[in-house]
Amino acid sequence: MNNIKKLEENTLFFVGNQHETVPLRLLQDHHLTARAKFAYQIIKIHARAFNSTVFPSYDELQNLLSDTAYKQEKCSRKIVSQTLLLLRLTRWLTLCDTSRDEKGRILGNIYLIHDEPLSVLDCVHFNEQYLELLESCTKHSDKIVRDVAISITHEIKSSQQSYLVSHIDLILERYQHYQTKNLTDQKLSSIFSVRKLSKNQQNLPSSIRELSENQQNLPSSIRELSKNQQNLLSSQDEVLSTSTIKYNKYSTSTINIPNEFNFSQLEKKRIFDLIQNLQLSSKIAQSVLVEACMRVRAGGVQKPLNYVCHLLRTAKKGDFKEFLINKNPNKNQRVESISNISTRSVRSNDELQLISKKATILKNQLRSM
Repeated sequence: MNNIKKLEENTLFFVGNQHETVPLRLLQDHHLTARAKFAYQIIKIHARAFNSTVFPSYDELQNLLSDTAYKQEKCSRKIVSQTLLLLRLTRWLTLCDTSRDEKGRILGNIYLIHDEPLSVLDCVHFNEQYLELLESCTKHSDKIVRDVAISITHEIKSSQQSYLVSHIDLILERYQHYQTKNLTDQKLSSIFSVRKLSKNQQNLPSSIRELSENQQNLPSSIRELSKNQQNLLSSQDEVLSTSTIKYNKYSTSTINIPNEFNFSQLEKKRIFDLIQNLQLSSKIAQSVLVEACMRVRAGGVQKPLNYVCHLLRTAKKGDFKEFLINKNPNKNQRVESISNISTRSVRSNDELQLISKKATILKNQLRSM
Protein backbone atom coordinates (compact mmCIF):
# COMPACT_ATOMS: atom_id res chain seq x y z
CA MET A 1 0.00 0.00 0.00
CA ASN A 2 2.88 2.34 0.73
CA ASN A 3 4.14 1.86 -2.83
CA ILE A 4 0.68 2.62 -4.22
CA LYS A 5 0.49 5.87 -2.24
CA LYS A 6 3.76 7.00 -3.81
CA LEU A 7 2.30 6.80 -7.31
CA GLU A 8 1.64 10.29 -8.62
CA GLU A 9 -0.27 9.19 -11.73
CA ASN A 10 -3.07 6.85 -12.69
CA THR A 11 -1.62 3.41 -13.41
CA LEU A 12 -2.91 0.54 -15.51
CA PHE A 13 -1.82 -3.12 -15.40
CA PHE A 14 -2.70 -5.93 -17.82
CA VAL A 15 -3.02 -9.29 -16.09
CA GLY A 16 -4.27 -11.39 -19.01
CA ASN A 17 -2.44 -13.59 -21.48
CA GLN A 18 -0.26 -11.89 -24.06
CA HIS A 19 -1.52 -12.35 -27.62
CA GLU A 20 0.45 -12.40 -30.85
CA THR A 21 -0.94 -12.09 -34.36
CA VAL A 22 0.26 -14.43 -37.09
CA PRO A 23 0.48 -13.31 -40.74
CA LEU A 24 -1.91 -15.31 -42.89
CA ARG A 25 0.71 -15.50 -45.64
CA LEU A 26 3.03 -17.27 -43.22
CA LEU A 27 0.50 -20.04 -42.60
CA GLN A 28 -0.13 -20.37 -46.34
CA ASP A 29 3.52 -20.33 -47.43
CA HIS A 30 3.98 -23.69 -49.17
CA HIS A 31 7.78 -23.44 -49.00
CA LEU A 32 7.88 -23.50 -45.19
CA THR A 33 7.70 -26.53 -42.94
CA ALA A 34 5.43 -26.52 -39.90
CA ARG A 35 8.50 -26.17 -37.68
CA ALA A 36 9.72 -23.16 -39.68
CA LYS A 37 6.33 -21.43 -39.30
CA PHE A 38 6.45 -22.02 -35.55
CA ALA A 39 10.07 -20.81 -35.38
CA TYR A 40 9.04 -17.56 -37.06
CA GLN A 41 6.48 -16.93 -34.32
CA ILE A 42 9.02 -17.72 -31.59
CA ILE A 43 11.54 -15.29 -33.08
CA LYS A 44 8.91 -12.59 -33.58
CA ILE A 45 7.95 -12.73 -29.89
CA HIS A 46 11.49 -11.62 -29.05
CA ALA A 47 11.46 -8.74 -31.54
CA ARG A 48 10.56 -5.15 -30.72
CA ALA A 49 9.71 -2.48 -33.28
CA PHE A 50 12.87 -0.73 -34.53
CA ASN A 51 14.76 -1.66 -31.37
CA SER A 52 17.59 -4.14 -31.15
CA THR A 53 16.90 -7.19 -29.01
CA VAL A 54 18.61 -10.50 -28.35
CA PHE A 55 18.06 -13.09 -31.06
CA PRO A 56 17.20 -16.53 -29.59
CA SER A 57 20.31 -18.67 -29.25
CA TYR A 58 20.70 -22.08 -30.84
CA ASP A 59 20.30 -23.70 -27.41
CA GLU A 60 17.03 -21.85 -26.84
CA LEU A 61 15.73 -22.78 -30.28
CA GLN A 62 16.77 -26.41 -29.74
CA ASN A 63 14.50 -26.47 -26.68
CA LEU A 64 11.63 -24.50 -28.22
CA LEU A 65 11.55 -26.43 -31.51
CA SER A 66 11.87 -29.88 -29.97
CA ASP A 67 9.01 -32.35 -30.48
CA THR A 68 9.83 -33.98 -27.14
CA ALA A 69 10.50 -30.96 -24.96
CA TYR A 70 8.39 -32.59 -22.21
CA LYS A 71 11.19 -35.17 -21.90
CA GLN A 72 13.78 -32.42 -21.60
CA GLU A 73 15.10 -33.47 -25.02
CA LYS A 74 16.44 -31.01 -27.57
CA CYS A 75 16.20 -31.11 -31.32
CA SER A 76 19.47 -31.22 -33.23
CA ARG A 77 21.42 -28.14 -34.26
CA LYS A 78 21.05 -29.36 -37.83
CA ILE A 79 17.27 -28.95 -37.57
CA VAL A 80 17.66 -25.44 -36.15
CA SER A 81 20.06 -24.53 -38.95
CA GLN A 82 17.68 -25.96 -41.56
CA THR A 83 14.74 -24.04 -40.08
CA LEU A 84 16.53 -20.68 -40.04
CA LEU A 85 17.81 -21.28 -43.56
CA LEU A 86 14.27 -21.90 -44.82
CA LEU A 87 13.10 -18.62 -43.28
CA ARG A 88 15.98 -16.79 -44.95
CA LEU A 89 15.41 -18.41 -48.35
CA THR A 90 11.71 -17.49 -48.26
CA ARG A 91 12.69 -13.95 -47.15
CA TRP A 92 10.66 -13.93 -43.94
CA LEU A 93 13.96 -13.47 -42.11
CA THR A 94 16.92 -11.45 -43.39
CA LEU A 95 20.52 -11.67 -42.24
CA CYS A 96 21.75 -8.08 -42.59
CA ASP A 97 25.22 -8.12 -41.10
CA THR A 98 27.69 -10.14 -39.03
CA SER A 99 29.61 -8.58 -36.17
CA ARG A 100 33.22 -9.74 -35.75
CA ASP A 101 36.05 -8.96 -33.36
CA GLU A 102 39.52 -7.76 -34.35
CA LYS A 103 40.62 -11.34 -35.08
CA GLY A 104 37.67 -11.99 -37.37
CA ARG A 105 35.76 -14.19 -34.95
CA ILE A 106 31.98 -13.95 -35.16
CA LEU A 107 30.42 -12.08 -32.24
CA GLY A 108 26.84 -12.16 -33.48
CA ASN A 109 24.47 -11.58 -36.38
CA ILE A 110 21.97 -8.80 -37.10
CA TYR A 111 18.61 -10.02 -38.39
CA LEU A 112 15.44 -8.37 -39.68
CA ILE A 113 12.11 -10.16 -39.34
CA HIS A 114 9.21 -9.17 -41.60
CA ASP A 115 5.42 -9.40 -41.55
CA GLU A 116 5.52 -10.59 -45.17
CA PRO A 117 8.25 -11.95 -47.44
CA LEU A 118 10.50 -9.24 -48.82
CA SER A 119 10.73 -8.80 -52.55
CA VAL A 120 13.98 -10.00 -54.07
CA LEU A 121 14.97 -6.40 -54.77
CA ASP A 122 14.54 -5.34 -51.14
CA CYS A 123 16.14 -8.51 -49.82
CA VAL A 124 19.24 -7.92 -51.92
CA HIS A 125 19.33 -4.36 -50.60
CA PHE A 126 19.63 -5.60 -47.01
CA ASN A 127 21.65 -8.73 -47.78
CA GLU A 128 23.70 -8.56 -50.95
CA GLN A 129 24.60 -12.26 -50.66
CA TYR A 130 20.99 -13.45 -50.83
CA LEU A 131 21.13 -14.55 -54.47
CA GLU A 132 24.46 -16.27 -53.86
CA LEU A 133 22.91 -18.05 -50.87
CA LEU A 134 19.93 -19.09 -52.96
CA GLU A 135 22.16 -20.38 -55.74
CA SER A 136 24.39 -22.35 -53.36
CA CYS A 137 21.38 -23.89 -51.59
CA THR A 138 20.22 -25.43 -54.88
CA LYS A 139 23.11 -27.86 -54.28
CA HIS A 140 22.59 -28.20 -50.52
CA SER A 141 23.01 -31.62 -48.92
CA ASP A 142 19.68 -31.26 -47.10
CA LYS A 143 16.89 -32.34 -49.46
CA ILE A 144 14.26 -29.98 -48.04
CA VAL A 145 16.55 -26.95 -48.29
CA ARG A 146 17.67 -27.98 -51.77
CA ASP A 147 14.12 -28.47 -53.09
CA VAL A 148 12.92 -25.15 -51.64
CA ALA A 149 15.89 -23.28 -53.11
CA ILE A 150 15.31 -24.83 -56.55
CA SER A 151 11.60 -23.97 -56.42
CA ILE A 152 12.26 -20.33 -55.44
CA THR A 153 14.92 -20.04 -58.15
CA HIS A 154 12.47 -21.23 -60.79
CA GLU A 155 9.86 -18.75 -59.57
CA ILE A 156 12.32 -15.86 -59.77
CA LYS A 157 13.50 -16.81 -63.26
CA SER A 158 9.95 -17.18 -64.55
CA SER A 159 8.82 -13.87 -63.03
CA GLN A 160 9.39 -10.64 -64.93
CA GLN A 161 8.37 -7.88 -62.54
CA SER A 162 6.70 -9.25 -59.41
CA TYR A 163 10.02 -9.55 -57.61
CA LEU A 164 11.12 -6.03 -58.54
CA VAL A 165 8.59 -4.34 -56.24
CA SER A 166 10.28 -2.30 -53.52
CA HIS A 167 8.88 -1.34 -50.11
CA ILE A 168 11.99 0.45 -48.86
CA ASP A 169 10.17 3.79 -48.79
CA LEU A 170 7.38 2.22 -46.75
CA ILE A 171 9.88 0.80 -44.24
CA LEU A 172 11.47 4.23 -43.90
CA GLU A 173 8.04 5.80 -43.43
CA ARG A 174 7.28 3.33 -40.64
CA TYR A 175 10.56 4.15 -38.93
CA GLN A 176 9.96 7.89 -39.19
CA HIS A 177 6.47 7.38 -37.77
CA TYR A 178 8.03 5.39 -34.91
CA GLN A 179 10.45 8.25 -34.19
CA THR A 180 7.64 10.82 -34.26
CA LYS A 181 5.47 8.69 -31.99
CA ASN A 182 8.31 8.32 -29.49
CA LEU A 183 8.84 12.07 -29.47
CA THR A 184 5.11 12.69 -28.98
CA ASP A 185 4.91 10.15 -26.15
CA GLN A 186 7.84 11.82 -24.42
CA LYS A 187 6.16 15.23 -24.67
CA LEU A 188 2.91 13.86 -23.27
CA SER A 189 4.80 12.16 -20.48
CA SER A 190 6.50 15.43 -19.59
CA ILE A 191 3.12 17.19 -19.40
CA PHE A 192 1.61 14.65 -16.98
CA SER A 193 4.69 14.24 -14.79
CA VAL A 194 6.48 17.58 -14.67
CA ARG A 195 7.83 17.15 -11.17
CA LYS A 196 9.12 13.67 -11.83
CA LEU A 197 10.76 14.79 -15.05
CA SER A 198 12.46 17.77 -13.43
CA LYS A 199 13.75 15.54 -10.63
CA ASN A 200 15.40 13.08 -13.02
CA GLN A 201 16.16 15.44 -15.88
CA GLN A 202 19.91 15.11 -15.59
CA ASN A 203 19.72 11.32 -15.76
CA LEU A 204 17.52 11.18 -18.85
CA PRO A 205 18.95 11.72 -22.36
CA SER A 206 17.18 14.30 -24.47
CA SER A 207 14.71 13.13 -27.09
CA ILE A 208 17.08 14.31 -29.80
CA ARG A 209 19.94 12.18 -28.46
CA GLU A 210 17.60 9.19 -28.16
CA LEU A 211 16.64 9.54 -31.80
CA SER A 212 20.26 9.67 -32.89
CA GLU A 213 21.09 6.64 -30.72
CA ASN A 214 18.20 4.74 -32.25
CA GLN A 215 19.62 5.51 -35.67
CA GLN A 216 23.06 4.27 -34.62
CA ASN A 217 21.53 1.04 -33.32
CA LEU A 218 19.94 0.27 -36.66
CA PRO A 219 21.67 -2.27 -38.93
CA SER A 220 24.23 -0.69 -41.22
CA SER A 221 22.16 -1.73 -44.25
CA ILE A 222 19.27 0.51 -43.12
CA ARG A 223 21.54 3.45 -42.31
CA GLU A 224 22.89 3.18 -45.82
CA LEU A 225 19.43 4.12 -47.16
CA SER A 226 19.98 7.71 -46.06
CA LYS A 227 23.69 8.00 -46.83
CA ASN A 228 24.82 10.06 -49.78
CA GLN A 229 27.34 7.86 -51.53
CA GLN A 230 29.97 10.27 -52.77
CA ASN A 231 33.75 10.83 -52.65
CA LEU A 232 34.40 7.90 -54.97
CA LEU A 233 37.41 9.31 -56.82
CA SER A 234 39.64 6.93 -58.72
CA SER A 235 43.24 7.32 -59.83
CA GLN A 236 43.56 3.85 -61.34
CA ASP A 237 44.02 3.55 -65.08
CA GLU A 238 42.81 0.06 -66.03
CA VAL A 239 40.60 -1.14 -68.85
CA LEU A 240 37.08 -2.34 -67.99
CA SER A 241 36.31 -5.85 -69.21
CA THR A 242 32.65 -6.52 -69.88
CA SER A 243 30.15 -9.24 -70.60
CA THR A 244 27.34 -8.56 -73.06
CA ILE A 245 23.82 -9.87 -72.56
CA LYS A 246 20.62 -8.91 -74.35
CA TYR A 247 18.29 -7.54 -71.70
CA ASN A 248 15.16 -7.13 -73.78
CA LYS A 249 13.91 -9.92 -76.01
CA TYR A 250 12.01 -7.33 -78.05
CA SER A 251 15.08 -5.19 -78.67
CA THR A 252 18.44 -5.66 -80.34
CA SER A 253 20.09 -3.30 -77.86
CA THR A 254 22.74 -4.83 -75.63
CA ILE A 255 24.06 -3.91 -72.21
CA ASN A 256 27.64 -4.63 -71.15
CA ILE A 257 28.09 -5.49 -67.47
CA PRO A 258 31.74 -5.07 -66.41
CA ASN A 259 33.16 -8.44 -65.37
CA GLU A 260 34.85 -6.78 -62.39
CA PHE A 261 31.50 -6.90 -60.59
CA ASN A 262 31.67 -10.73 -60.51
CA PHE A 263 27.88 -10.90 -60.56
CA SER A 264 26.18 -14.28 -60.77
CA GLN A 265 23.67 -15.03 -63.52
CA LEU A 266 20.77 -14.38 -61.11
CA GLU A 267 22.27 -11.04 -60.10
CA LYS A 268 22.74 -10.06 -63.74
CA LYS A 269 19.13 -11.01 -64.44
CA ARG A 270 17.98 -8.77 -61.58
CA ILE A 271 19.88 -5.85 -63.13
CA PHE A 272 18.51 -6.41 -66.62
CA ASP A 273 14.98 -6.86 -65.28
CA LEU A 274 15.29 -3.60 -63.33
CA ILE A 275 16.61 -1.76 -66.40
CA GLN A 276 13.68 -3.05 -68.42
CA ASN A 277 11.20 -2.24 -65.66
CA LEU A 278 12.53 1.32 -65.36
CA GLN A 279 12.45 1.63 -69.17
CA LEU A 280 15.96 3.06 -69.33
CA SER A 281 17.67 3.45 -72.68
CA SER A 282 20.68 1.24 -73.35
CA LYS A 283 22.94 4.31 -73.47
CA ILE A 284 21.87 5.57 -70.04
CA ALA A 285 21.98 2.10 -68.50
CA GLN A 286 25.46 1.52 -69.91
CA SER A 287 26.68 4.85 -68.52
CA VAL A 288 25.34 3.90 -65.08
CA LEU A 289 27.09 0.51 -65.15
CA VAL A 290 30.44 1.97 -66.22
CA GLU A 291 30.24 4.81 -63.69
CA ALA A 292 29.28 2.33 -60.95
CA CYS A 293 32.22 0.07 -61.85
CA MET A 294 34.64 3.00 -61.67
CA ARG A 295 33.25 4.03 -58.27
CA VAL A 296 33.45 0.48 -56.94
CA ARG A 297 37.04 0.24 -58.13
CA ALA A 298 37.80 3.54 -56.37
CA GLY A 299 36.71 2.00 -53.09
CA GLY A 300 34.04 2.82 -50.53
CA VAL A 301 31.23 0.72 -52.05
CA GLN A 302 30.63 -2.39 -49.95
CA LYS A 303 27.58 -3.70 -51.81
CA PRO A 304 28.04 -3.28 -55.57
CA LEU A 305 24.72 -4.85 -56.57
CA ASN A 306 22.76 -2.56 -54.25
CA TYR A 307 24.74 0.41 -55.50
CA VAL A 308 24.08 -0.38 -59.16
CA CYS A 309 20.34 -0.68 -58.47
CA HIS A 310 20.45 2.61 -56.56
CA LEU A 311 22.14 4.41 -59.46
CA LEU A 312 19.69 2.94 -61.97
CA ARG A 313 16.75 4.29 -59.95
CA THR A 314 18.57 7.63 -59.67
CA ALA A 315 18.98 7.68 -63.45
CA LYS A 316 15.25 7.07 -63.84
CA LYS A 317 14.61 10.24 -61.82
CA GLY A 318 17.07 12.17 -64.02
CA ASP A 319 19.52 12.83 -61.17
CA PHE A 320 22.36 10.56 -62.31
CA LYS A 321 25.74 12.29 -62.80
CA GLU A 322 28.69 10.80 -64.71
CA PHE A 323 31.11 12.04 -62.06
CA LEU A 324 34.16 9.83 -62.61
CA ILE A 325 33.60 9.40 -66.35
CA ASN A 326 33.70 13.18 -66.83
CA LYS A 327 36.55 13.62 -64.34
CA ASN A 328 38.81 11.19 -66.19
CA PRO A 329 38.45 11.88 -69.93
CA ASN A 330 41.31 9.54 -70.88
CA LYS A 331 39.76 6.66 -69.02
CA ASN A 332 36.42 7.71 -70.42
CA GLN A 333 37.81 7.23 -73.93
CA ARG A 334 38.85 3.64 -73.25
CA VAL A 335 35.65 2.83 -71.40
CA GLU A 336 33.54 4.12 -74.27
CA SER A 337 35.48 2.10 -76.82
CA ILE A 338 34.86 -1.07 -74.80
CA SER A 339 31.35 -0.51 -73.56
CA ASN A 340 29.97 1.25 -76.65
CA ILE A 341 28.50 4.13 -74.68
CA SER A 342 28.78 6.48 -77.64
CA THR A 343 30.47 6.73 -81.01
CA ARG A 344 32.05 10.14 -80.59
CA SER A 345 35.83 10.27 -81.00
CA VAL A 346 38.05 11.52 -78.19
CA ARG A 347 41.64 12.59 -78.95
CA SER A 348 44.43 11.36 -76.72
CA ASN A 349 46.88 13.67 -74.97
CA ASP A 350 49.61 12.77 -77.48
CA GLU A 351 47.39 13.75 -80.39
CA LEU A 352 46.45 17.01 -78.72
CA GLN A 353 50.11 17.85 -78.05
CA LEU A 354 51.01 17.08 -81.67
CA ILE A 355 48.21 19.32 -82.93
CA SER A 356 49.36 22.06 -80.56
CA LYS A 357 52.93 21.85 -81.88
CA LYS A 358 51.75 22.03 -85.48
CA ALA A 359 49.57 25.02 -84.62
CA THR A 360 52.57 26.77 -83.03
CA ILE A 361 54.75 26.13 -86.09
CA LEU A 362 52.02 27.41 -88.39
CA LYS A 363 51.55 30.48 -86.19
CA ASN A 364 55.28 31.31 -86.34
CA GLN A 365 55.33 30.85 -90.11
CA LEU A 366 52.43 33.26 -90.52
CA ARG A 367 54.18 35.87 -88.36
CA SER A 368 57.36 35.68 -90.45
CA MET A 369 55.51 36.35 -93.69
